[in-house]
Formats: sequence, structure tokens, C-alpha cells
Amino acid sequence: MSGKSSINILKELRKNANKALKQKLEELTKVGSWSSHGTKSPKITIDVYKPKKSNYYINIKNKGPFSKIHFAPLKGITLLPPLEIDYIRKKPLKEPEHRITIKYSKTGSHHGSRMFSYVEGMTLFFKDETQFNSLFKFLKKYTPNVVDKRVKNKKDKRTKRTKQTKRTKRTKRRRR
Repeated sequence: MSGKSSINILKELRKNANKALKQKLEELTKVGSWSSHGTKSPKITIDVYKPKKSNYYINIKNKGPFSKIHFAPLKGITLLPPLEIDYIRKKPLKEPEHRITIKYSKTGSHHGSRMFSYVEGMTLFFKDETQFNSLFKFLKKYTPNVVDKRVKNKKDKRTKRTKQTKRTKRTKRRRR
């Protein structure tokens, strides 16, 4: 009996989650979509939605053996420097691989503890630079948080730290 009741509970939870997602999609309006095309790029479609009162939501669908649908609020993008060396074989690549990380917000808990929100990222690799640039221009419209790690900043020369002078008046700690 307990096995049947737990199955029924899981079915009800699934139905409630589907209803909540449908209600959420009714509130959202689709603002834009992007899809990759060509033989050198991964098969990905990205849709951007705008709720009435909050930030943009992003829906990422990828095709392949590890496909997963990501539907969450968009937090930012990070441009990473292109890979020019294969890390496994330690040999230079014929074409550099361009990388972009899409950051989105998720909520969850660990082993039944309280729920909290955290930022998760998905990194996409492109051999075609035009696909990479078109995705960057598309996502740049919907988020102000763009971090470009391709540009190397000049490090300022730090001055040598001076030794701290000893205190002339020392106070004693009172024990209570």
C-alpha cells in the first residue's frame, strides 16, 4: 500500500509542477530567439522571454547525448579566451575554439535542507567565429552583466608594504 501511495504523491507533484510552468509561460512574452546553424557549430536553440516585472528568462535547448533544457532567469554572460591548444593531446588546434558562458539563476536544496538560490553556468564552444559573434550580439541585448576575459589587463605595480609600527599604548583585556 505504501508503494502505491508514494507513486500517487509523485504523480500529483508532477502535475502541480506542470501547472505552475504553464502559468509561468502564460505570463511571459517571447522577446527573441537564436539558433545555431552550420556543420561546425553545436545544435542549440536559445529563446528569451520577458516577464511583466522581473528580468529576462532564458530557455536553452541543445541536441545530443547530454541534452538538457535550461529554463531560468538570465544573470549574465562571460566571454572566455579562445582555446588554441588541445589540453588532452597537448598539441595546437587547427582552428581556435571560441567560448562563451551563459549564467542563469537556479534554486535548490541539499539533502532536504532549506532552499536557496545559486548561479549556474553553461559554457558553449564554437569553432566558427561568426556564430560566436552572432550569439554574443544576441545575448548582449538582454543582459547588462557582460564580462570579457579575452582582454588582458595590465597589472599595476604594487608598492612594498611597510612593516607595521608597534603600538605605543597597549590595552589589557579584561576578563569577566
